[in-house]
Amino acid sequence: MYNVRRIYIALFLFGLVLVSGCFRQDVQKPANDTDRSSMPNKPECSDDSGCEKGVCEDGTTYDKYTCADQKCIMVNYVRDPCQKTEEKSIAKSPIETHYFIDDEVKVGGKVLQLKDISVDAEVLFQYGNRDVSIFGTKDHMKINDQEITLTKIHLEPSLDKRYVVFAIKDVVLLPNEYVLDYHKDIDVLGKKVQLRDADLDDTRTITVHVRSGLYSDIQRIGAGNTKEGLGLKITNIRSNPRPASVDKYAIVRIE
Repeated sequence: MYNVRRIYIALFLFGLVLVSGCFRQDVQKPANDTDRSSMPNKPECSDDSGCEKGVCEDGTTYDKYTCADQKCIMVNYVRDPCQKTEEKSIAKSPIETHYFIDDEVKVGGKVLQLKDISVDAEVLFQYGNRDVSIFGTKDHMKINDQEITLTKIHLEPSLDKRYVVFAIKDVVLLPNEYVLDYHKDIDVLGKKVQLRDADLDDTRTITVHVRSGLYSDIQRIGAGNTKEGLGLKITNIRSNPRPASVDKYAIVRIE
């Protein structure tokens, strides 16, 4: 009976050795095997610059590995890093600046001094020896080849804390477009064209006078509409009616 017990113990120990050996064989890696997620030949790093870069077909590079725990670990991208996103053109925004009362702003080579900001959204400027106003954030004013638009009004009980934001941009004309200044002639295809008036109502209708020798024609043209005067097709692109008529102007297309 004692010998039988010894045989059982010996078989039990032998079985443990076999199981232990098989387990080690499954989990241990060969001495020359490396972590496949680590960068080959350069496993150590201090930052991403020490890791290998990936190269796209067009020659641009991307971060193929990142440095983590002083090892270069492969980056798993959700989207192909070589796939370029479509770039959308962005229109150049006008320059915006905050102005307080008595500040000066230069527009079209001229200096305007901000004189008052009223609670009814009227902003008063001194321009040379006269005063001009802009009403609300949809209004704009042209001086030479630039326009100034009121984009924000900040009102406070104290005048020295009130300020406005203006957008200043160049007047850009497309082919066959012209600026008509109030009561000033321009020559178009051998004819004189003049802005006689610009209405303040929502139609933004302009009155245009066309002259050629002894002949003349006056047309009233609503915003976006086209009328013909002495053979000229005139389209009202947009107008800027001003309370002070000397500042009225319109942008038109003449063909």
